[in-house]
Amino acid sequence: MNNILALDFLRINPDRIKLFTKYPENWKDLIGSKSVSREELEARKYNELAKEYPEHFQIGMKKKELIEKIING
Repeated sequence: MNNILALDFLRINPDRIKLFTKYPENWKDLIGSKSVSREELEARKYNELAKEYPEHFQIGMKKKELIEKIING
């Protein structure tokens, strides 16, 4: 996982930090104070989510399924 994907992964759910064995001390600063909520994801268009989170997207997947995968990994 590259740094950008790791930061996006943590922005969605900062509790995921426990999945990493190494991370910078300033990881909270790097992800920013705002994480992505389910409501924010639901308000976005399906194709925007698919483009922004290609690692979670699969053809034929419904928006609700995509959001679940984004949030839960």
